Amino acid sequence: MCYDKKSLATRNSLLFAGSSVSSAFGGLLAAAIFQMDGLGGVERWRCLFIIEGGVTVGSEEYKNVDGLWSSQFCWLLVVGCWLWDCQLFPYNRTIPLCLTAPPFVLAVPASYFWARHADKTGERSFHVGLPMFLATVSFIILIATTNFGARYFAMVLMMPSLFTAYVLVITWMSNSCPRSPAKRAVAIALMIGLSNSPYAWAPILYPSSDGPRYTRAMECNTGAPVLGMVLILLLRLRLIQLNKKDCK
Repeated sequence: MCYDKKSLATRNSLLFAGSSVSSAFGGLLAAAIFQMDGLGGVERWRCLFIIEGGVTVGSEEYKNVDGLWSSQFCWLLVVGCWLWDCQLFPYNRTIPLCLTAPPFVLAVPASYFWARHADKTGERSFHVGLPMFLATVSFIILIATTNFGARYFAMVLMMPSLFTAYVLVITWMSNSCPRSPAKRAVAIALMIGLSNSPYAWAPILYPSSDGPRYTRAMECNTGAPVLGMVLILLLRLRLIQLNKKDCK
């Protein structure tokens, strides 16, 4: 099969759509498992491992797929617990887990159509910068109010924006490092690795004493995409400079 390099962003959006879809359904399944707390004298977290272990053992042929699913599934549990423990939404744990589904579902068409537009126009910086700007707005909303409707709107705006920006940043890296393949592979690996590093230290930004606004955490969240937009501008200027040099 031949892949057109001009459709790279669209293909990447379809590739990463699996992550978003599994996250959406993972939240619903996690909510169901939370209702099993105490069933047969087994705590909910034990139910999680029993179900995941049973699926993995019973589906040895698809163990790689199960591993990916389990990873997304566990992260949805973390997200749901974070929403509840941080008291961003004043409900029990089940409802926040269900509320994680719509933002992730919306991220799929949002990233796909935005990526298609990026491929059609051949432009990258604006298509990365605009979602980052929208993500910044969502974090500001979370700082500014504790109203449930406003906060959930911010979450619905946040996830598609961050997901779309992530897909297009990966694409832009591939476009910016066409040679050699090894250099491109290392660059993408470093980008993905560094983008996952906040999972190690971000929880310390959310002490219960900062609730319900969690101003310090949201200020960090706001500063990150702002810094990203600055770097996007610098990268755009640098690429323009290099392209002019190549033309000479």
